[in-house]
Amino acid sequence: MSSLASGEAPPPPYQTKCDGFGLLVAYDEALVRSLLPPGIEPVDDMTGGINLYTAGQGYGLAPFSAFYFYVHVKGFDSSDGTKARWMLQGVYGPEGRVPAALHRYFGFPVRAGESRHDANETITIGIGTLAGREVVRIVVRPKP
Repeated sequence: MSSLASGEAPPPPYQTKCDGFGLLVAYDEALVRSLLPPGIEPVDDMTGGINLYTAGQGYGLAPFSAFYFYVHVKGFDSSDGTKARWMLQGVYGPEGRVPAALHRYFGFPVRAGESRHDANETITIGIGTLAGREVVRIVVRPKP
């Protein structure tokens, strides 16, 4: 329990109740390859996604907000053939406690920042910020 007393997040496992959304995307090949370590190969179509969410409740890390970018990779498929995901970059926060734990225990490439999202019957908007600056804005307008 010393990590709790010091303000650090405890070691995993973590449990969170999340609210947010994900978006599937196709990335620029040169950019993806520049972010992957040697030996990790992206899928041929360079697909992946962006997840943006908040975790208001849970054990260990919550409350926090986050957004991260991932790419599908070869060689680590699940038993049903689903492609594995490799986190390219992520932002968790708003303060540094959550990204510090994710980097320490999982090696994730994350920094402190935050996200927020609003939805109504006609539109969903997600915004991610890093160092106080908006770096991601996702606008989703569902078709009827």
